[in-house]
Amino acid sequence: MAQTSTTANKTLFIVFGDSHVLKRRATQALIDERLSEEDHDFGLSRLNGRESDVTQITGALSSGSLFATEQVVVVEGIDGRPKREQQTLAGALEGLSGGSTLIMTAERPERGPADKPDLSAPLVKLVSGRGRVIACNTPDYLPWRDNLSPWIAEEAKRHGKRVTRQTVQLLIDIVGVSADRLANELEKLAIYVGQADQIAEQDVREAAAPGADEDIFGFTDAIGERNIPAALAALPALLPPQSDNGDAIRVLSMVSRHLRLLWQARYLRSKRTGLVSSRECPQDLAEKLPNEQNIFGAVQGKQGLARKYSEQAANYTDAELAKAMVAVSEADLVLKGQADLEMDARTLLETLTVRLCRR
Repeated sequence: MAQTSTTANKTLFIVFGDSHVLKRRATQALIDERLSEEDHDFGLSRLNGRESDVTQITGALSSGSLFATEQVVVVEGIDGRPKREQQTLAGALEGLSGGSTLIMTAERPERGPADKPDLSAPLVKLVSGRGRVIACNTPDYLPWRDNLSPWIAEEAKRHGKRVTRQTVQLLIDIVGVSADRLANELEKLAIYVGQADQIAEQDVREAAAPGADEDIFGFTDAIGERNIPAALAALPALLPPQSDNGDAIRVLSMVSRHLRLLWQARYLRSKRTGLVSSRECPQDLAEKLPNEQNIFGAVQGKQGLARKYSEQAANYTDAELAKAMVAVSEADLVLKGQADLEMDARTLLETLTVRLCRR
């Protein structure tokens, strides 16, 4: 599992593994250690590793800002660059001075040890010396070693809930052993049980989605983060080969809901109003929010959810969210056969996903 403690004086990081949830949390912990929430707008830069070359990465590190005390650059998917370019980046970083922090994310290696990233050796060596390489893989679930069950119990605690050993086992049996799917299902179950302090076996039977079924929270979060690889990776579970346009329309409705929540979060953020409690929201602002798909209803007083929506809202401008909602509406018309464009549901949603995430 990811560890980010004692990193305050480090400047280079590789965060890799098969769990997008754990990578996201580890990355966010590193950012929060360096930037206050007010500094995010000016001190935080996010780049797509598949689209950003060495010059763009080093340029972002050198740019600085008059309005933030530190500069943090996150490069999502550095393994999308050829290893020779990764080696060139290592050479460029050797001579880079200043207080900027670079965080690079990567997938779990397809071959070789799972605890070592499949990246250029000089880059890994440099980061190991000046920072830290953080593995974010799903905890082991093996006959002789079970690190997953305790992790599930801790994950439930994040939502203020308790789970029994029997509930944990049932959840694994139904959902599978993916940390991302389990994290998303536990978030959903925590909402499902409401004020109850425990997630019971019956709750899991009633509300947990089987592993081949929905993973909608992970998909919409990836869109909110504008993380194209993670969003596209989540889509096949939502639209398996036997799915139809009705399934795609349901996915699209959740995307629309998420964008509306981000729009509300962005609006309240601009008014310096928190998302945790509607009671802290001035009445004139609250009256402008919709009754359905309301941001306060989605957050339910949870600090973690409030932060998630606030951070994702910062990834979009008002104009980009408006264009995103238009794009969703157009895709909806195509799926319902009310547009001239003809495209199968899977391709349509993949294309829409890239449009929504691309900066």
